[in-house]
Amino acid sequence: MKILIIDDDENVVTTIQENLPKGKSTWILEEVSFDGAKEKLVSFRPDVVILDVFDGEIDENNLAGDKVHSFVWDEHFCPIVVFTAGLDITSIEDIQHPFQRFVVKSSEGYDQLVKILQNFQIHIKSINDTFIYIQRNLSGVLRDVAPHIFQEFDSDADRRDAIIRASRRRLAALMDESPNGETSLASWELYICPPITENCLLGDVVMKTNGSSSEPSDFRIILSPSCDLVKRPEPKISEILVAKCCSVVDGLGKASKKGMRKSRKSEKTIQDILRQGYINSVIPLPKLSGKIPNMFADMKDLELVPWENIGDKKESEKEYYRVASVDSPFREMISQVYQLVSTRPGLPERDFGSWAKELSDDLS
Repeated sequence: MKILIIDDDENVVTTIQENLPKGKSTWILEEVSFDGAKEKLVSFRPDVVILDVFDGEIDENNLAGDKVHSFVWDEHFCPIVVFTAGLDITSIEDIQHPFQRFVVKSSEGYDQLVKILQNFQIHIKSINDTFIYIQRNLSGVLRDVAPHIFQEFDSDADRRDAIIRASRRRLAALMDESPNGETSLASWELYICPPITENCLLGDVVMKTNGSSSEPSDFRIILSPSCDLVKRPEPKISEILVAKCCSVVDGLGKASKKGMRKSRKSEKTIQDILRQGYINSVIPLPKLSGKIPNMFADMKDLELVPWENIGDKKESEKEYYRVASVDSPFREMISQVYQLVSTRPGLPERDFGSWAKELSDDLS
């Protein structure tokens, strides 16, 4: 495992090396100062970064590690251990993440640091394999896109922009293809969390700002078409159509007039609903731990929300904020179910008994 130590104390790397266990694991340690950190990150491409925060004495005006942390987090992602004598660093501590840990420099701290590195080691291959998979696909995209760009455009400036644009779109489409041998998606993988667009989209999950992440009735699903929600600088519509969400009990009650009782038969029925993606007017939506509960969205229980009342973050002045988007093709399914419910024709009651008997007689 390649470890980059970014610290102003030259003795830190020696002490860490002395504490690392000897055995099958290969530990490659490099040290760099704050000034050369960005260049070293690019050339060395570490699996883990051990980062001090203060350049010299502990001083809130001397947070050299803050900028380095942002570079790692935003441009060269890998697990980070913030290893420093002072931990009053609000800007970094605000980032709660399983691949970020904080350790105070001390004799006990070195033991704690080694245990964290060993725990990170389990996940390094998955992170590296992800980078390799994307890079391999990007190489193929650039290879396939370039000939078309050079045929379509005469200007090098136009070619440059088109290569970026076309490659980005093709790579995004290619990422939707499942690799051979990929296991079934977990239920929550239909979400894109946090949302990646600045505009609301059909299928976005929004929550009341003052609501609870465990209360389904505090959630809504956006049903207005995505094209109407683009801010130019305002959307085409003044109000966004949303479907209200309800609990699993209420959702299954709406799915079946008889309701659902806990039994193997009901579990089979629930599986059938999940496989189909909807039943009657309700769509089951899975739990996303800490953010979204198990719930149902009801395409018959609707309301209009002014677009300016939905924020991108949990802001007190907004009534709702976006928690997640729903990925394709699940987004299209939500649109389809809403259209099926909202556009169904009203038919009069008919004598189905007599009609069924006539058809049965024709079969005999």
